[in-house]
Amino acid sequence: MELTQKYKQERFNLSDSLSARAYNLLIGIVVVSGLLVNVLMSWFFTEQIMALSPIVILIAVLVGSLVFTMGIYKSKNPVISYILFLGLAVCMGLLVVFALAVYTEANVGLALLITGVITGGMMVAATIYPGFFLSIGRGLFIALLLSIVVEVVFGMLLGFQMGFMDYIVATIFSLYIGFDWAKAQQYPKTADNAVDSAADIYVDVVVLFVRILSILNRNN
Repeated sequence: MELTQKYKQERFNLSDSLSARAYNLLIGIVVVSGLLVNVLMSWFFTEQIMALSPIVILIAVLVGSLVFTMGIYKSKNPVISYILFLGLAVCMGLLVVFALAVYTEANVGLALLITGVITGGMMVAATIYPGFFLSIGRGLFIALLLSIVVEVVFGMLLGFQMGFMDYIVATIFSLYIGFDWAKAQQYPKTADNAVDSAADIYVDVVVLFVRILSILNRNN
């Protein structure tokens, strides 16, 4: 997501730097912990979540994710940011659990593999070509907004079949992984910046995974 100039400057003003290795390791640990929250939710709360209306889940995901994300961005304390991140993971977990419950195990496993390969590939590419990924941030943001408008207007309101949008959104979030990784490397390597960056990458990975699941299900 495109950040305001004020927020960017605030992140550059943070001190208490980590080593590059510790910083990147912390990003990875936070992302994985969010995914583990989603796994635990799928193990223990699938029945309760599936009893909810899809509209309720959608609203909870959108509103909750926005609230927790803004809280993460505003917090300068890594512990508070991480607690808020766990709240974000619970909100996104509603989407993940709903997706896991309606798709086959074979498709889930394949989607996990594809998501992992894309995530790793984009991070490597962003490390080698950071300038390219940093230059496409505004374009990705505009593309994401347009895709949301198209899906809401033509898909949800007018009832058109919008299967092709899965490919478009998957592509957008694949590139967002590279963008957010390259962006993370530009900030001072602090614990709070690591949590903030992990939150961005985590959301990218979850959305990519869900879209890949939808594509695989449609192609079977």
